[in-house]
Amino acid sequence: MPRTNSAGAVSTDGTVTGGAVGGEAVGRRTGHASAVAGTAGAGTPTGTGDLTAIEAHLVGISEAVRATRDLPLSRDLALVAARVGLAWIFVYHGAHTLFGAFGGGGLHAQAEFFSSVAHLRPAMFFAVLGGIIEFFGGMAVGLGIFGRLAAVGLVGDMAMAMATVTFGNGIVSNAAGSGYEINVTLAALAVVVALMGTGRFSLDVLLRAWYRRWRHLR
Repeated sequence: MPRTNSAGAVSTDGTVTGGAVGGEAVGRRTGHASAVAGTAGAGTPTGTGDLTAIEAHLVGISEAVRATRDLPLSRDLALVAARVGLAWIFVYHGAHTLFGAFGGGGLHAQAEFFSSVAHLRPAMFFAVLGGIIEFFGGMAVGLGIFGRLAAVGLVGDMAMAMATVTFGNGIVSNAAGSGYEINVTLAALAVVVALMGTGRFSLDVLLRAWYRRWRHLR
């Protein structure tokens, strides 16, 4: 006798065929949905992936730069930069004072400045002392020979300049002697050299190596 199966299909031999038909229909619907999803996925922008790659690249660069912070070579190069900057400025001003180089007025003009503006006496003594500290101290720091001691002298020179002239003018000024911004900058660089030394790229290192070799040969 004909029966109706659970899917509503009629079977003349008593077997249920509606389930298979329903399963095929469900399979077709599932396959269609997967195809639609795949198509939608293929059209998704790749901007997120690109951003992730860029972030990873930037992190790598940051880590590489951070790794150079504690390298001895980085320290030595930084000290060379500080020493060259100090030597450049102080040798110029020292030669300006002692020899009248670079359009300077020499010791007489500097002594008059110390007497009338800085109120330092005997003015010629301080002019000679300042010129020697600046010229030879700058040379010593630049070459890296007795650099720490020379750097201490440069710090003292800048402290004297601020105490007698520039600090009263303010950090930036057009008054005689100008402001103290340059004094602070140069003193800070000189403190770095005074505390850390001149590094491996200096005559100090060569002299120490020569002295050790000489002692060893005695």
